[in-house]
Amino acid sequence: MFLKRIEMENFKSFGRRTVIEFKPGYTSVTGPNASGKSNIGDALLFVLGTKSNKSLRAQKLTDLIHRNHLGKPSPYLRASVTFDNTDRTLPIDSNEVTFTRVVKISENNEQEYSSYYYINEDRARLQDFEFLLEKVKIFADGYNFVRQGDITSIVEMTPTERRGILEDVGGISQYNGEIEKANGEKAKTQENMVTVQALITELSGRVSLLQHEKEMAEAYLEKKKEIERDEGILLSRTKRETEREIETVREHMGKISDEIASIDEEIKNLISRGDELDRKINEMKGNNRDLDEFKKI
Repeated sequence: MFLKRIEMENFKSFGRRTVIEFKPGYTSVTGPNASGKSNIGDALLFVLGTKSNKSLRAQKLTDLIHRNHLGKPSPYLRASVTFDNTDRTLPIDSNEVTFTRVVKISENNEQEYSSYYYINEDRARLQDFEFLLEKVKIFADGYNFVRQGDITSIVEMTPTERRGILEDVGGISQYNGEIEKANGEKAKTQENMVTVQALITELSGRVSLLQHEKEMAEAYLEKKKEIERDEGILLSRTKRETEREIETVREHMGKISDEIASIDEEIKNLISRGDELDRKINEMKGNNRDLDEFKKI
């Protein structure tokens, strides 16, 4: 994979569409001062997604848009970077991979703009650019690009700082964030383990207490069952005895009823006999009166 082409339109000093082709190996861009050589590098950084406007020698993104001799900005800028991908270094099934950025100025306010990203003319996001370029260890704000003044800065750096540059260029630094993240997660996990252990200790005491309460509850329920069983037996026995007593009373009442009926019958007979005696007495009294009358005669 190698840088194959840079295209610029309305980017800084390049008002017209400009295409710069590259071949494999070393390429040098020469020209007089203020001819736009640095702007080519700026276009490359701009497309690859640098986060620093200072790196692009601009205060804001709209400063990158070409202005005419009257200072009026063009309505948009477009810049593309094309990589040869015949070896499929980039995980895209295409012999060329083109990253394109477009910035359009608002019709009502030239300070307002919209930014667009494309990969092989398909709409994309800055995150998509970064994801693909990270696969091949290209970082717009890393040391893949050495700018004016960087050599002096590197010479003046401490050994530790230069080591950081080498790690950045070698792609090692990309793992520093992951290592830091992993260490943070490890520390957080250890804190969680301490918390969990304290919780386990607390719960162990509660489990012992709950186990004791459970045993007491089970003993209570067992005792309650025994009492209910004994109460059931007692109630059953009492019921049987009561039923026997009721039956005895019923039998006794039956006998008494029979005796009462017999006495009633005797009373009726006595009353009948008394009535018969009264009738006979009355007859005898009548006969006596008749006899007395007869004697008088």
